[in-house]
Amino acid sequence: MSAKQFYYTVGTRIHPSSELALIDHSKTGDKICFHTGYDFYNKDWRVEPVESLKELKKKRAQQIRDRYNKVALAYSGGTDSHTVLRSFVENNIKLDEIIINRTNHNPYRVWEYENVTLPLLKEYQKKWKTNIPVTQIKSSMMKNYNEVLTGWKDKNYHSYFREVVRNDFNPIIDYFNHKHNDYDTAKYNSTDCLLWGHEKPKVRILGDYWCWQLKDTDWGNQDTINEHCATEAFFISDDCPEIQIKMAWQLVRCLDARMEDHLKRDDGVVHYAQSYLGSIDPKVLTTYQTSGFKLDASVIYKDGLYAECIDAMELTSIAPILGNPNAKPEVTQNKINYLAKLKNEIQDKRMYNETIEYIEMIRSQVNNDMKEHDSLMFKGIWSNPTPIMKVTYKND
Repeated sequence: MSAKQFYYTVGTRIHPSSELALIDHSKTGDKICFHTGYDFYNKDWRVEPVESLKELKKKRAQQIRDRYNKVALAYSGGTDSHTVLRSFVENNIKLDEIIINRTNHNPYRVWEYENVTLPLLKEYQKKWKTNIPVTQIKSSMMKNYNEVLTGWKDKNYHSYFREVVRNDFNPIIDYFNHKHNDYDTAKYNSTDCLLWGHEKPKVRILGDYWCWQLKDTDWGNQDTINEHCATEAFFISDDCPEIQIKMAWQLVRCLDARMEDHLKRDDGVVHYAQSYLGSIDPKVLTTYQTSGFKLDASVIYKDGLYAECIDAMELTSIAPILGNPNAKPEVTQNKINYLAKLKNEIQDKRMYNETIEYIEMIRSQVNNDMKEHDSLMFKGIWSNPTPIMKVTYKND
């Protein structure tokens, strides 16, 4: 089953893009909802799958292998893609190719690939006694620049709005590096698969239950879709929903045990306790603030549980630096410096200005309760919640 396309509903009306849904919701007041396109979350998640995550990852890898002639993994070395790689290799399931997208316009990514991902991947292949071909794709962001710039406002580019505009357009250049002209999918056909390490579960507390629920701004699954070959998201599938459900159960058990009662009652803290930035060390936070990178210090949960959440879901990166926001502050600083200079580059400035113009046009038609007030972003649109486990309050 290839990856599915998300959509939005306002009342009973369906919209392919968030901006159209936001405008409709503002005009009518009807309920707005984000839909992933999958059916797996309609199941009863209150029953935990009996299989272990190790068993489910093997099952999912074999399922994908049996379905396609060739399977290529989009790989960064982060917690998601490295876990997928291990699921194949450690179960002796063939993987045909590892694809690494070299974002040459980003010095941080260049440093990361050259000093961490590539040398360690070579060591892992030696340890595993494998010889999976590794293809490095050089970024061609500017190759199709004019075509993309004139076409992104069309509904065919609605994911641009969600990915870049709704995330404060940082980093614009990386979006085009990853989404346009980088993976040569034309060499594959419908019997082949480009595999992605999407998508970890996100949970929150609603009423008495921990629930699986996410905002559209957290959903990256549509990035997998292309016109040439089939695509699969490893952790999201109607064919093997148990893997997402099991990860969600292990995640909520971790959070339920580790969070104090008063923190569980704060939806913002529950969100940031699971997030990368929510676990950031104060000294790293300082580098964000001094660089001019916008980040509200109030969202930093000093006992952030990101690393523990990742462990609970049995995810591993190729190296700690790729899964730990505190691992190398000076590299984080380099990344921030890079982002700060984007807006001053001529071609990016043009794209930035056109984006600002478009955002302001949309914001003029959207109610204030759906706008962020400290930036030009819009508030995320929630999916329907799926209950998992009752919340435990120690002092009640």
